[in-house]
Amino acid sequence: MGAIREMLLMVFLYLYIEKGNAVQDLEPTVLRNSIANIVNRDLRHDEMQRYYNEREYTTSSIDGMDLLIELELALRQKFARRIDVLNGLRNIIATGTAERKECCRLTSEDIEEHPSFMQNVTVDKACLRVSSTAAENSSRITEAFDDRCFQNLQQDPSLKWQYFGSEGGVTTQVPGPFVAPNECGNYENRFRPWYVEASNPTPKQIVIVLDRGSSMSSQIGSTNRIEVAKQVATILIDSLNPRDTFAVIGFSENVVRSSGCFNEELALAIPDNKRTQSDFARNIRTDGESQFELGIRAAFSFFDSTRPANNTERVIVFVSDGTPISNCPQVIQTLQQENARLNNSVTVMTFGIGVGPNQRILTIMPGQRGTDECVLSPVETTPAPANAPKNITNSSVSKSENRFGLSPTWIAGV
Repeated sequence: MGAIREMLLMVFLYLYIEKGNAVQDLEPTVLRNSIANIVNRDLRHDEMQRYYNEREYTTSSIDGMDLLIELELALRQKFARRIDVLNGLRNIIATGTAERKECCRLTSEDIEEHPSFMQNVTVDKACLRVSSTAAENSSRITEAFDDRCFQNLQQDPSLKWQYFGSEGGVTTQVPGPFVAPNECGNYENRFRPWYVEASNPTPKQIVIVLDRGSSMSSQIGSTNRIEVAKQVATILIDSLNPRDTFAVIGFSENVVRSSGCFNEELALAIPDNKRTQSDFARNIRTDGESQFELGIRAAFSFFDSTRPANNTERVIVFVSDGTPISNCPQVIQTLQQENARLNNSVTVMTFGIGVGPNQRILTIMPGQRGTDECVLSPVETTPAPANAPKNITNSSVSKSENRFGLSPTWIAGV
């Protein structure tokens, strides 16, 4: 009420002064009568009060326990319907050759405004959102998926978007939303939290280690290596779910860490922490020579201060161009020693960027098998994974198991 009184007073003073009156000439009686006129004539306060006074009301007692049981039943039924929908879609998903337009290729003839979605969408067909990194022959799913989705919408109008994301980087969405033509290829389902969490529900403890040595300032395409490394870091951070914990550090001749509690402890992957750590990663600058051992020891130190919960995976993601000042055996020995302290519970994954003089070290670090690997012939490589960042070209990838919903080891060249 105090705020309303202040507002009315300000309105009155404004109107009073607009009529050419001076504030010092204002008398209390005039002010009171003027405000009363505004309340009753303009806001119709008395009329509204009479209306409410004439209404008939009944009182009844409510049993809190009955209300809770009713609410529980309603929620149970709501979630049960959605689980039935998911199971129905899962049972009919199969590889097919259904022809669908990309969402960014839809025209005005394909879409119309839908009241439930408050935007223009397709009315009887799904559309595709194809990642720019998806393989040309990425499989599609059958039209039975579209039919079931629209049937679900007819049976339960409260349902909203239904979509399926594939390992190949193709998302089938019903109804199909309008997407601007310049956004073709911008949607990457494999890095979305819903996809990562579903494909790998195990909680993770992750330390992202960025090489910030001077060689990381070298050009790669239209950008440089450190900027690509930052992109890798932000994509990985975005893909984490709230059950994960993580940290980000940079290393060269010294280690840079985020401030506050992020300095020594893993942080929950909640939105605020993810934004803070992404900003930190984006502000990392190159300087000095790359001492891999420093980065490795700093990464393992986060696990020393954080005990893992049951079934928690521990992962170090090491992003570098493969230009250490130390030799390969020293790096592998450091990895083995640090991991042995933690009962070999940590998995190491490496992202190689550019063409460094000792890139082989990045392909053998994940195995941690021994220093003999350092002198063997180059490891076999295969084409880059479809979920590599889109500004990486001419890539190759070493064979590595992907158990964490993350990309495997891969090497990006120019």
